[in-house]
Amino acid sequence: MKLIKWDPEKAIKLKNERNIELELIAVLISENKYLGILDVQSRPGQKMFVLDYDCYTVCVPFIESEYEIFIKTAFRSRKINKKIKEQPHE
Repeated sequence: MKLIKWDPEKAIKLKNERNIELELIAVLISENKYLGILDVQSRPGQKMFVLDYDCYTVCVPFIESEYEIFIKTAFRSRKINKKIKEQPHE
């Protein structure tokens, strides 16, 4: 399993401004509890986890090396949330 890292100052900012905890996101990622991984079209080499976080879809852009996953940020996405909710469930 790769190490999951992030900027501690960014984690504080996200918790205060968006009520998103990167520590919890890291646990979800390490337990493979994400809905998918998307390419970030505007940033080559960057991908994005799509997670169900607190009953809402959260996007988590990251960069990946051989040994680690570095979380850049996290944000709620109405657009992706709507797409997820519209998909037929198996």
